[in-house]
Amino acid sequence: MIIGLTGGIASGKTFCSDFFQAKGVPLVDADVIAREIVQKGEPLLEQLKALLGKEVLLSDGQLNRAWLRRQIFADECLKKQVNDLMHPLIRERAQQQLAVAESQAAWIMYSVPLLFENALEMICHAVIVVDILPDLQISRGAMRDGVTEADIRRIMTAQLSREQRLSRANFVIDNSGSRVQTRLQCADLYRQIYQNFLTG
Repeated sequence: MIIGLTGGIASGKTFCSDFFQAKGVPLVDADVIAREIVQKGEPLLEQLKALLGKEVLLSDGQLNRAWLRRQIFADECLKKQVNDLMHPLIRERAQQQLAVAESQAAWIMYSVPLLFENALEMICHAVIVVDILPDLQISRGAMRDGVTEADIRRIMTAQLSREQRLSRANFVIDNSGSRVQTRLQCADLYRQIYQNFLTG
């Protein structure tokens, strides 16, 4: 059984998925895969260099994520070209990891920022949305390295609205409060999933 996990940028998906993973739930994380496929030496990094020039690399040969983020959110055509390179690889690796995990566990968490946008809820038995107040989303997101408030607002605009995500959720984790409050919600949800899906 696959449980999808999604939410807007800086909503706290990783904090929540870490909780479930610590409980022994296998995690397939699209963000982690996206970072893996652009590591130094990976073919995709060379493709991005061919498309965008040497500016896409840092002095050590690693991907310049902040620079790339600024470019793609300023140019929709370029954004599509980069996504067309990355998304098939991310989906392929995710499918491989899901297949392995499904053979080993009763349920798997599949964390995808653009789960609904890419219609990946179709392969999930249920979807958890990590929710956060927009002002908090902006302030927390802007604390990340190389990300400005303007960057966060652009990314939020490109994603589904908060209302759209919430309307399509089976479960919601409100991450606008303290970490303790979020952790308690995760624990309650962990119990609910077992009761509703795995014990009949």
